[in-house]
Amino acid sequence: MPGPPLCTTVIGAFPKPEYLKGVVVDWFTESSHNGSAATKATNDRLGCQQPSEVETLLTRATTEVFEEQAELGVDVVTDGEVRRENYIHYLCRFIDGISFEELTRTGCRPSSQDPEAFAYHTELPTVVGPVSWSGRMALGEEFARNRELCGMPSMLKYTLPGPMTIMGSTARAEGIEERILGRELAILLRDRVGELVAAGCKQIQIDEPLFARRCRRW
Repeated sequence: MPGPPLCTTVIGAFPKPEYLKGVVVDWFTESSHNGSAATKATNDRLGCQQPSEVETLLTRATTEVFEEQAELGVDVVTDGEVRRENYIHYLCRFIDGISFEELTRTGCRPSSQDPEAFAYHTELPTVVGPVSWSGRMALGEEFARNRELCGMPSMLKYTLPGPMTIMGSTARAEGIEERILGRELAILLRDRVGELVAAGCKQIQIDEPLFARRCRRW
């Protein structure tokens, strides 16, 4: 008997269109490894933007991403992460205990051979206490909005960063224990997955690239 068909999907974010450049900061493009500039720019924009105008532009960009994937024949589609400054910090902004005002210069992407050698240093949001979901955003509602825009809702994927990847992209204040934080984040993300399942999401991707690099430590 023939096996199941091999489904195609996309990994990562779509390039943000020009009309979104003044709305959503692209952390990896605009930071040039200066995380404080990109994070502060996002902080400033969030404080002065008109929500209705922003949502109109984000809806337009999301719809275009869905249309492009449909034209290319992609089976499992995403919203292109056009709302996100980056795929990690977007979620972190809705987690209590992570401060985007207190930034800490941190080494990123340590070498597998030398844990003290880093690809670069930048300023990252700081975990300042126990973490918990703030409730300021409902992932199920965001998924439902995208499902209305998507022409193939049963194959719409939602992506989340894993706990190790969040920990690798934030700094920790003194006294924050790595293992306790990892457990808190794992529980928080488990609950977010449950929320998405309850909203009808059948395609959930947890991005955890740090698992391959640091599994022996964590």
